[in-house]
Amino acid sequence: MNKILGNFLSLIGLNDLATLRKLGDIIPGPPANPLLGNLPDLQQAGGFQNYLPALHKQYGSIVKFWLGPLELGVSVSDIEILGEVTNNLSARPDAAKKLLGWMGKESITFQKPPELITTRSNFFHLLIGSSLQNLCSVSHEQTVKMLDSWSQRKDAIDVKEEFSGLTLNIVGSCSFGQEFGNTSLGQEIRTLFKNVLVNSQQRLEEVVPPVWDVNYHQWNRDVSRLHECAGELITQRKQAGGLRQSNDLLSLVLNERNDSGGQVFTDAEARAAVVSFLFGGFDPAGSSLTWACYLLATHPEIQALARSEVERVLAGRLPELEDLPRLEYLNRVIKESLRLYTPNPVTMRLVESDIPIGDYTIPTGATFCIPICVIHKDPTIWPNPDNFDPDRFLPEQEQARPRYAYIPFGMGARGCVGARFGTTQVQLMLSMILQRFSLTLSPDQEIASQLEATILQPKFGLKLLAQSTSSSVQQLELVGKGIENS
Repeated sequence: MNKILGNFLSLIGLNDLATLRKLGDIIPGPPANPLLGNLPDLQQAGGFQNYLPALHKQYGSIVKFWLGPLELGVSVSDIEILGEVTNNLSARPDAAKKLLGWMGKESITFQKPPELITTRSNFFHLLIGSSLQNLCSVSHEQTVKMLDSWSQRKDAIDVKEEFSGLTLNIVGSCSFGQEFGNTSLGQEIRTLFKNVLVNSQQRLEEVVPPVWDVNYHQWNRDVSRLHECAGELITQRKQAGGLRQSNDLLSLVLNERNDSGGQVFTDAEARAAVVSFLFGGFDPAGSSLTWACYLLATHPEIQALARSEVERVLAGRLPELEDLPRLEYLNRVIKESLRLYTPNPVTMRLVESDIPIGDYTIPTGATFCIPICVIHKDPTIWPNPDNFDPDRFLPEQEQARPRYAYIPFGMGARGCVGARFGTTQVQLMLSMILQRFSLTLSPDQEIASQLEATILQPKFGLKLLAQSTSSSVQQLELVGKGIENS
């Protein structure tokens, strides 16, 4: 059937698509429906994080699949090949545009070199230095508020929801100088983000836009309103004044100047930056913290070791930036959690010129997939890959592994520019949680994953029981810092 479709495309003059079909058919992969491709298989598997590992297990390190009748996907799990080809791949394919197009065409997500390189450099400059110090103080305040509320509870806590609110409040304060939890606009943004992210996966699974579906139109309205809210945040920040004296990220964006004194970011780019800050600080950090707490809750001996280190290093103090490198075991816990539950388990690039790989050619126009979830569980690299073992990240073991064996933040020109900011956020929050609580999994909790946009989240939330282990030393310090306890 695929050969017939390829011949038909040639007859009607669509030679590029015919070539895509011809070259794609040679690559190993599952049979595909001529109209829907492998979208039904992807949907049945519950997302790429489940679908691609099964494909690679059956067909090897290079596999193909079809996202509808015309979009060829090729997933490559061989890290040597990835190291050779990915630096030349920077454009986003149609699949990524379906998943993340709601971020806006001006977003760094869809930029290409040389604009991409310039914007990444500007963002990296903004996300270090005073921004990290601001993140530290804001994380203290917001995390203490959340943990104080936990101390009043005896029931199971859905930490996915808790961390969603926490990370959004933190990114709101760090990025825009306001705590979202206390504003109607912030609450609206949180609701909009949840709706947009949860339903974005459906955009990928649609061959044509479902214009007959009221939910599709509601999703588009939510996207439009989200960008309106971004514009309102910019307006509010400008009206509040004091931009040059502030170190929140939006103030830094609006103040950024080029060599000739002009504004670096246009209004549209600033609005796109707001959406990027919200998404980058809200979903990946919350996902990372959620899965780390799940693993600690189900491995009490590792949790005890991590807590012991936190107590020894911090001695009842709140964590400061200079403390984080000394939390060596906790950092290994976070790295291993990111290996097992990578927030963005699959990344995609557009093939802009044919890529010869052995007996195959990945054709121009194909979607090139980097299956991080497969690489991170490759048994030839990671013995007993499903086991949670933080000591995989002892220095001698890290040095012995090949390059690109561990890529939780992607690779090449599309690597996560906010990796350090997000990791610091998780280090601060997780150390504070361990200072005050022992975590166990609720007996009725079902564990399954789903992708919200591109981010891995627990499908049924994550209910944990939190038993207080707080010390009077810590409580005295918090009062001394002027942080209110509820």
